[in-house]
Amino acid sequence: MKVDATEIQGARIPAWSAPSVLFLLLALAVAASYWIVPILEAPDKTPDGLVLFREGGDCDYLPQVGWAAHLEFGERVVKEYAGTGVRSFPFLPVAIHAIFYRLAGSTGFILADLLMVVLYACLLRQFLIVAEVGRRAAELLSLAVIAGAAAWFIDQVAKALRLRRRSFICMERGRLQQLGSSRRVFRPDTEISP
Repeated sequence: MKVDATEIQGARIPAWSAPSVLFLLLALAVAASYWIVPILEAPDKTPDGLVLFREGGDCDYLPQVGWAAHLEFGERVVKEYAGTGVRSFPFLPVAIHAIFYRLAGSTGFILADLLMVVLYACLLRQFLIVAEVGRRAAELLSLAVIAGAAAWFIDQVAKALRLRRRSFICMERGRLQQLGSSRRVFRPDTEISP
């Protein structure tokens, strides 16, 4: 598969190719599922409740983003340190969330989250294309990463490797135990007698 490339200082760099509409729709669906599933489970939750108590989230995160949205970078969590300096918090990475939160409240936070996940998928896709992975494969891998399927797959492989290792160890122990009393074999679960 030939990829259009630009030559910069003697290095061939694949040109930017716009993601397919299907890829963008699937990335948006994956990003939205993070918010749609809790809405289906508890339809009475408000956007504030969804953001504050989101799955795997930190309930201290939303207030921090809210303060950043109002350009209040000082300490606000610990009363004794209030107003004593700039808080140690990653303000730059949450700037998009803070801007959207300032414009539309918790709904804006959710929209910013959707935007950031889709942007992450597009950037990962482009990185893979630059690494000379095919366009379709790059799109599939990007979707797998944002959907958590890649992490799930790695966990499954790790579990399978551990099981194989355990079954090999168990097989070896069984073989050693079958040798019987004609040989002295050290077993970790028994004491050595003279």
